[in-house]
Amino acid sequence: VEPEKSILGGMAKKSKRWVILFDEIEKAHPKLYDFMLSLLDDGTLTDNAGNVLDFSESVIICSSNVGADRLNKRLGFTHSSLVDKNAENEELLSAEVEKEFSPEFINRFDQFITFDLLSLDQVRDVAKLELEGIPVEVTDELMDFISKEGYSEKYGARFMSKFIKKEVGVPVSHAIVSNLIPKKGKFYKSKIAKGKVVIIDTKEDLDVDKLKKQMKRKTRKTTSRS
Repeated sequence: VEPEKSILGGMAKKSKRWVILFDEIEKAHPKLYDFMLSLLDDGTLTDNAGNVLDFSESVIICSSNVGADRLNKRLGFTHSSLVDKNAENEELLSAEVEKEFSPEFINRFDQFITFDLLSLDQVRDVAKLELEGIPVEVTDELMDFISKEGYSEKYGARFMSKFIKKEVGVPVSHAIVSNLIPKKGKFYKSKIAKGKVVIIDTKEDLDVDKLKKQMKRKTRKTTSRS
């Protein structure tokens, strides 16, 4: 690949200030780690034409799932507090990172950040955001149901997003398709029955055009009789 046509080469020509993310870095080819040493050390890269690419004022971020498989095996089997649990996870993940990557590679990073487990309040906040696109009334009963049944420590908030679409979005969609609207306001009310979300307090939507046609027919019949 010609330097001027490469992604990093094109970026370096425009600016040396970037936020560059290498996602799931553990899946990269081993040669990439050697390639990145100078980038992480002094912020420069040398392309295949000998040109020095300057990223000295850029922020380099690498994400990784190293240790996640071991972490998942531990979830749900401890009664320690969330703070203690997060501290234990950070210690475990740090050890796994040291096993996966060379000291030369690790030492070039300024900081390592471990994602903590979500608290109950954070889970509810995420659930509220996911519910914004669904015309349903947000009640404590609904939030408790989603927080308890829809959040998985193993799969995180992505699982909850799918759960809400299936368990809340589908019943609301059925109500809409069935031409049912809320009795009051714009949001559907719900209750939890037998572990399922059930839409309540609805009425059939009146078809205005159909109603007008019916009124015209009645008017014509009345006129013809008179």
